[in-house]
Amino acid sequence: LRAASETYTPDGIHLSPRLNAAWAMTPRTSIRAAWGVFHQPQALHELQVEDGVTEYQPAQRSQHRVLGIEHHFANRVHPAVDIRLELYDKSLSHLRPRYENLFDHLLLFPELRADRVRIAPESGHARGAELLVRSDSAAPLSGWMSYSLARVTDTVGGAEVPRSWDQRHAVTFSVNYQYAHHWNFNFAGTWHSGWPTTPVLAHIEGTQLLTQLGPRNSDRLPDYERLDLRVSRAVGSFSFFVELFNLLAHENVTRVNTFEFQQAANGDVTAIPVMESVVGILPSFGVTWRF
Repeated sequence: LRAASETYTPDGIHLSPRLNAAWAMTPRTSIRAAWGVFHQPQALHELQVEDGVTEYQPAQRSQHRVLGIEHHFANRVHPAVDIRLELYDKSLSHLRPRYENLFDHLLLFPELRADRVRIAPESGHARGAELLVRSDSAAPLSGWMSYSLARVTDTVGGAEVPRSWDQRHAVTFSVNYQYAHHWNFNFAGTWHSGWPTTPVLAHIEGTQLLTQLGPRNSDRLPDYERLDLRVSRAVGSFSFFVELFNLLAHENVTRVNTFEFQQAANGDVTAIPVMESVVGILPSFGVTWRF
């Protein structure tokens, strides 16, 4: 049982009971279950003064239910492999209003854009399943791969609306190779379904083109995919690394810049989003000194 409070928020003490249980079915197989209530108070730096907010809000509340099974394939495969399947369901309440930009999330001053909107959900829901397969990280060649099927929504005005970071399918992996205790090579990748976006509807009245926003987050951006490479070398107490982010320079959509309009023969007008990829291949390097 966890109790916490903050002097600057209006809701006093939060009580968060939590329960975790594990059952070892066999020496290599275990089942885990968890239930808990979690409170997320607003941090001091999260007051959105740029959007005109001047008072801290009560803590957000969520109720978590998690069920998982894990199996260890020791002595049957080499290197040893673990596999885990986890199901989760989270009910969200007391959600704070938040501000988002509908079309561009990579801005220094997002509050200055016309696509800034206030979102005030009555509740939220996150549910999904994740499958994780991983090998022994102490072996020279190791790695892991995961697949998740998830859905996260807000209830706004009585209707379920996907959150802007909702991604139904996601696959991630990492392969690591250690050579001669000095060199380390890591190859990682990720792919997930496109994030939600808001369409624009258009029609012609007389000689004027009129536009309006469609249902929020009712459309999807293209899928996201990326491969990264990292090479590191240890020399005494120093470690050097070189990293290539987005190795294949895949043009992942980072924003919708504007819309183009096409008129069909029957007079219907379609608004086509003009999508941009801001981040291409990105190299980096660094040095670590341990003393």
